[in-house]
Amino acid sequence: MFTEDAQPRDYRRNAACFLVDYVTYAVGIVFINVTTVLPSLVRQLTDSTILIGLITTIQAAGYLLPQLVAARWVQGRAKKRRFITIPGLIGRPAIWVVAATIALFGSSRPNLTLAVFFAGFMLLSFTEGLISVPLFDVFAKVIPVTRRGRLLGTAQVIYGILALGASAVITYLLGAESALGFPYNYAVLFLLAGVGLAVSLVALASIREPEGTLEGAIEQPDTPRVGYLRLLAHIVSHDRRFVALVVTRALLGYAGMAYPFYVLSATDALGLGEQTIGLFVLAQMGGSILGGIVLGALNERRGSIAVIRVNVGISLAMPLTGVLVHMLSGSVLHGALLYLYVIVFLAIGLVNSSLMLGFIPCLLEIAPEGERPVYLGLANTLNALILPAALIGAWILEMTSFPVLFLVSACCSGLAALPASRIARQKERVLVTPCPSDDPA
Repeated sequence: MFTEDAQPRDYRRNAACFLVDYVTYAVGIVFINVTTVLPSLVRQLTDSTILIGLITTIQAAGYLLPQLVAARWVQGRAKKRRFITIPGLIGRPAIWVVAATIALFGSSRPNLTLAVFFAGFMLLSFTEGLISVPLFDVFAKVIPVTRRGRLLGTAQVIYGILALGASAVITYLLGAESALGFPYNYAVLFLLAGVGLAVSLVALASIREPEGTLEGAIEQPDTPRVGYLRLLAHIVSHDRRFVALVVTRALLGYAGMAYPFYVLSATDALGLGEQTIGLFVLAQMGGSILGGIVLGALNERRGSIAVIRVNVGISLAMPLTGVLVHMLSGSVLHGALLYLYVIVFLAIGLVNSSLMLGFIPCLLEIAPEGERPVYLGLANTLNALILPAALIGAWILEMTSFPVLFLVSACCSGLAALPASRIARQKERVLVTPCPSDDPA
């Protein structure tokens, strides 16, 4: 145990491990980005738009849905590091299997390559969902509240800088000047991703985790299923801050229904051209770096709730800027549209930074120490409610227009301000524990 200002045992080592994990994992994922690299790969192997759309669905569902299972799995365990390393050893090597399959059969047997890719991607997504709960629980155990914003902000800045280099590598390998053609260029990207994920796993395995979370804690068996379900219901019905946080995140998730369509609005509807995509990627990476610096400092000085408020404000400003851009289209200010959209993508990078600097730290603060895995698993599983957001956004765009889509997105952000304000106002916290009748006889 440690007080708010105390430095726990092995803090420097554990902080370094988490820093290396965050940076290498995030940079590794850049090489297999689900919005650029993976759709391009699948397009090389098939003309099916359904399979291309399946990529983001698999990633989100695989990451979010297993977390309640993971929470019950690790609940009551005195040490949780093995629940990170074992799924990692199962899922992360799949990246290298996919890389080898692409190199060997990408041109000659596309159907086999597709099957191996989707199987490997599903396995990776599912195991990462299992890892997430014990990972954040161990993070909260060994990193004091007052150090989390600084550590996460530093990690995001380093990641943002390295991600710029990773983006340049992707641009070269997939460009016309690359020395490698298909399928070897994609195989190299998967190989680089595998290296990043492997280094991340080594860093996580090097954490020195103290025994238990509370003084004298011992490893306990899993909570009985009926008791576990009642515990989940008790959290939702009694912890108002938790509910407000989940609702805020869900509304902002639906505000994000417009994210995939900003680039289409710029390149297609406004005629800015595909040559601007690289500039937008750089702006988004710059926003991530800026978010690590500014929001990390804000977290440390004002707390995670202040970061969430900034998230809500930026999420509201983005779609309104999109509406403004379309209103200015064709006017004497048409030349300024590119710069406005650069600001939009800079804001997207800032919003992405706020997840790790706002919502996750706030959840760790809200959760009673002994119930942290349950809170993490329940929150992320409930966040699966936003899975249809992009599909709803596509339907709105097909039936109406870009400005209407952006206005709906802005409404969702505006509504998110209401539950976000309740997180700060609701000071009472219910310590959630299973009822005595739920304990094993």
